[in-house]
Amino acid sequence: MLIYHDDEASPNCLKTKILLYELDAEFEQVSHDFRRGDLRKEPFIGKFPNAKVPALEDGDIGIAESAAIALHLAARFDRFLPREPAAKAHAYQAVALEAALLAPTIGGQGLFGELGKPEGDRDMGRIESLTAEARRVGDVLARLLADGRDYFAGSYSIADMQLFPGLYKTVKHGLIDSPPLAAWAERVARHSNVARAMAEYPAYRD
Repeated sequence: MLIYHDDEASPNCLKTKILLYELDAEFEQVSHDFRRGDLRKEPFIGKFPNAKVPALEDGDIGIAESAAIALHLAARFDRFLPREPAAKAHAYQAVALEAALLAPTIGGQGLFGELGKPEGDRDMGRIESLTAEARRVGDVLARLLADGRDYFAGSYSIADMQLFPGLYKTVKHGLIDSPPLAAWAERVARHSNVARAMAEYPAYRD
């Protein structure tokens, strides 16, 4: 059985939880709280040296990073990754753009991290710069849907699951103003397993 390491405060964990539910995978969940520091202690850090969640144990395989977990599980279960070459390439591209552009811009070390600080501690210059970059990244991603695709790889895939937590938040809070991305976010949120997973993460409960 899969062993899944989770933290309810992590949008990255939401990505993996959505996929696990969509796969109807059997898994044992181990819940963590990064504020307790247990991720930097044994046995976790011995298995996952970067000391971050999500992380997954699949038999003798230990794998961290939500994108790597998504690609591993999609291949293992042979689901949610298109087989047609062009569509598969689009899925890979979207997963890579999420990890390389979206997550660093809006994540805990980015825009939402800065906005989460007490008002007097915020670096307003950095917020302005990150907001501009978030809008640029949103424009890049919106252009990938410009040909009328409902999902980033044509059909619903791991690409949408990886992009959803970050884009849902930035669109909802008006940090990215993009009708195509807003429509896409609403479309993904209507998936029952997405709604099921969101209910487990306090920052995503409406």
